[in-house]
Amino acid sequence: MERELAKVNDFYQRKQALFGARFENIKRQQQIYDAMLGSELGGERALPAADGSQPPSPGPSVQLRAAHTKIQRAILELYRGVDLLKNYRVLCYTALVKALKKYQKAARWCAGTDHFLHKIDTCYIATSRDLNAVAAELEALYVEKYAGGSRQKGMGALRVAPAGGDGGNQSSIFRSGLMLGVAGPLIARAIYEANLLSNEQRVPYHRQLLQIYGSIFLVLLFLLLFSLNILAWVKTHVNYRFIFEIDPRDHLTAWQFLELSSLFVLIASGVIWVNFAMHIDHGSYICVYALLGVLLGVLFLPLKLVYWTSRWWLIRSLGRVVCSGLFRVGFRDFFLGDELCSLSYTLSTMLLLGCAGANG
Repeated sequence: MERELAKVNDFYQRKQALFGARFENIKRQQQIYDAMLGSELGGERALPAADGSQPPSPGPSVQLRAAHTKIQRAILELYRGVDLLKNYRVLCYTALVKALKKYQKAARWCAGTDHFLHKIDTCYIATSRDLNAVAAELEALYVEKYAGGSRQKGMGALRVAPAGGDGGNQSSIFRSGLMLGVAGPLIARAIYEANLLSNEQRVPYHRQLLQIYGSIFLVLLFLLLFSLNILAWVKTHVNYRFIFEIDPRDHLTAWQFLELSSLFVLIASGVIWVNFAMHIDHGSYICVYALLGVLLGVLFLPLKLVYWTSRWWLIRSLGRVVCSGLFRVGFRDFFLGDELCSLSYTLSTMLLLGCAGANG
């Protein structure tokens, strides 16, 4: 127990010193930023227009805006680390005390445990308040500089929601159910129309088209079922956000992931219904190309819509897989590469589509 207590104290002390040094560095960076911002805006205000009037300030430069974002992210990340270390302190203290109580109950001996309990109560992790001071200063700095003085807004940004915090997703669940409910009949009707004998002449190469659409829907089914993976990880307390290097303050819950997947399914079902039920016979593959264009367009849409930060995470991850070998890879790269191997049928069918289109 003494060895464990010494190990815990040493680790906590080193991490606390590290976080303290990082906080001092952030404060220096913030001071430099404030001075540069004041100098830049003051210089702009000092230059009158030709008519003698004072022009409106255009705001900070691109470099200063980038620095502002980096300092804000550094504060958020440091606060998260401080919060984790505070939880570590509570967890270790509780573990040591409970171990003593179990020992006392089994050995029926109080003298040694009382002596050691006093040692725990007076050790560094129990008496140090430096970490609380760092957390309070971080909160004050963030509220003043990045939350407009609103403590409620600032603390809302600083605090990390628990991994299982799926509350407030009723709208995502409703939209997912609505989209899947519309998509189901469209797919059923399209398959029925595709297999009618009268449609063999109306929709050329309809069997090949069904094969291609099937390969696309395989990916979409894959995405729908992946939301069950996220639910299972949350229920079993697997910290998937840490494993996949996902921002804990900005990530999709299982229901939001299902909503995004349902949107893709609805788009695909609408296109396949148009292709077969509307008898699109001008250019057999025109609807497939349109579908791929829309799906890729939604995925790569460079606007802050449709869960942009999560789509950007996936785009960067796919880029890391494509460029693997040029830099060090991590677990998420292996995981995503393995999932792509599971979709080899789809990828090979896309090659078939390219050959079919190129050769008429």
